[in-house]
Amino acid sequence: MRYKKTLILLLICVGLVGIYVISVGVPTIGFLLSVRSSEVTSEELLRIRSPDFLVDAVLMRSNAGATGAHVYRVSIVPSGTHTKDIEEHFRADHLKGYKLVWKAPKLLEVQFEEGRIYHFSNFWQSKDVKDGSYVVEIRLVPLSGPFSLSPEDRWVGK
Repeated sequence: MRYKKTLILLLICVGLVGIYVISVGVPTIGFLLSVRSSEVTSEELLRIRSPDFLVDAVLMRSNAGATGAHVYRVSIVPSGTHTKDIEEHFRADHLKGYKLVWKAPKLLEVQFEEGRIYHFSNFWQSKDVKDGSYVVEIRLVPLSGPFSLSPEDRWVGK
């Protein structure tokens, strides 16, 4: 009798997980697997110093191997700072046609043609730069037409 109750409880749990996967989608599984994978690598793709030479905008790309898409992260750091364990202000995947552009000393644009953005903060400041009084505004600038999501990410035609 105890065995049957345990088996029923196990089947209910498996069913609930299955319902969750179906409702959220398979890409979530890839993301969860990629987070736990020891194969995650990260590389600095781009570093652009601000016009006043006080901070750098850094674009990083993480690769989880076959289990997930590339994840792109943008951070701002005091000039010359290492990129290990820094705060990110932009995180996206499926990113195409991307650029970081300083429009002014305290104004950074993240330009892109397509992408799925998971996290974004429109400002940065640090006590390490001018005792916290130096604030950078960050803007998202889609360069594409009416949509910045790809047709696949908008589920067009499915």
